[in-house]
Amino acid sequence: DDKEDNAAWSYEVVHVAKIFAERGHQVYMLSETDLVDGVFDNIFNGSIKNNYDRIIIWSGTFNLDKEGEDIINKLSHQTSRLDFMLTDLRLVPQDKSLYRVFDTIYTQATRAIGGQGIPQDKQKYGGVAEFLPYKHHYNLSIEESLALKKTEFYFGGTERGRIMDFLEYCWRPNHVLTTKSAFLKLENRCTRDQYMSLLDDTQYSIVIADVDYNENYFITPRPFEYFIHDIVCFTDNKFDRDGHIIPLDSWLRVNNYKEMVDKIHELDADPQKKWEWIQWGRSKITPEIASGDYVYGLIS
Repeated sequence: DDKEDNAAWSYEVVHVAKIFAERGHQVYMLSETDLVDGVFDNIFNGSIKNNYDRIIIWSGTFNLDKEGEDIINKLSHQTSRLDFMLTDLRLVPQDKSLYRVFDTIYTQATRAIGGQGIPQDKQKYGGVAEFLPYKHHYNLSIEESLALKKTEFYFGGTERGRIMDFLEYCWRPNHVLTTKSAFLKLENRCTRDQYMSLLDDTQYSIVIADVDYNENYFITPRPFEYFIHDIVCFTDNKFDRDGHIIPLDSWLRVNNYKEMVDKIHELDADPQKKWEWIQWGRSKITPEIASGDYVYGLIS
């Protein structure tokens, strides 16, 4: 239950657990969780003292764990297959030699990451962006969804390593923000529950990413988040440089705030074109992605 969280990394773990459990695997959660045994078929609380056919370690604050980074070597002796789900470049082992302990390193990058000490022969795109829309379905028509939206532009997310793009696109008059910014000395983050409501109320937003994410071809679930909430998904041109989610020639790509605002004005003047871009976003959540088959095919 992450509705009171400021962030919701937990949905990534939960969705992957459900994707495996739905296909007959017995899944055990080895870290602290509010999971109650018996609530979900084939998903249980586990113990790091037990042996397993396979263990997936996720990006995290290893230094806060009582085992520290030693947990990696410890768990490698309790399974024949130890994989790493790299979901945040800031939350990785500091001892780069530990990467060699893993059988596969699943990343958010559409190309092999270089210069980070991660063995390229172990890397594989893990479909992390596609974890989010698992089991999503639309309850409203596009017309009904748009009729409920009262906020022109909203961005929810911290400053992170994208301060220049944050200032370019988000820190603007009449834009609604929930964020944490050391540069602006501002913190007004909301809970996950409130964030979902704000997204439902929003017409337009922007996809931006950390500088090192863009440099390493890292993509995030943010576009799918906008597709789910029927938000026109403008995308900074430095993001998704392989066009994995947003095609490289897409009209949604922009290079600066002015380009984005000009396109917002264009859509405001042409409701049919706006409808078509919302429909395009919905079409990106294919049956293969919504069912979990796409993700399962990548990480099984």
